[in-house]
Amino acid sequence: MHATISAAAALDPTTGFDDRPVVVGVDARGASDAAIAWAVTFARSAGRPIRAVMVASSPTVFPSGLDGFGLVMPDPDLFEASVALERALDRALPDPEARAAVQSRILVGGVSDCLLREAEDASLLVLGGASGRRRRLLSTAKTVMSRAACPVVVVPTGGPPPTPDRARRPEPRAAELAMSAPWL
Repeated sequence: MHATISAAAALDPTTGFDDRPVVVGVDARGASDAAIAWAVTFARSAGRPIRAVMVASSPTVFPSGLDGFGLVMPDPDLFEASVALERALDRALPDPEARAAVQSRILVGGVSDCLLREAEDASLLVLGGASGRRRRLLSTAKTVMSRAACPVVVVPTGGPPPTPDRARRPEPRAAELAMSAPWL
């Protein structure tokens, strides 16, 4: 059974709703830079921990003979994802104090599935979104918004940097904020 809360209470840092982390999905192409900055500003103003996650592909398993066991080889994607995550955080957060507050994690598997697992214990999931006039949401964002256990904020790429006032009282447009939780 899920407790009933309003979306405003879940996002309002003054309610002290809980201390679950704000999770931000990071990609290597820079589409998540604005989302990282927004998530860190919001989490700091709300006094919540921040976790940045990047998803890498599954490790490669090579058959090793007739015994049925495989040899798991380290996947270069894991190393590349680790480097890309650190670069994205450094690019989006030039302030060392802000950067030091972020816990980073590499996940292995499908992007939507990994983000949904991270959202299970998050107070808020923040993703980067498409930019431009049409502001079409990417398929990953659509999937996550429809199935996440917490509120999801999609921050357009290339948007203005967040201000502390907007972080304390986030007011994303309807297309940018999707509430998809069991209690709604």
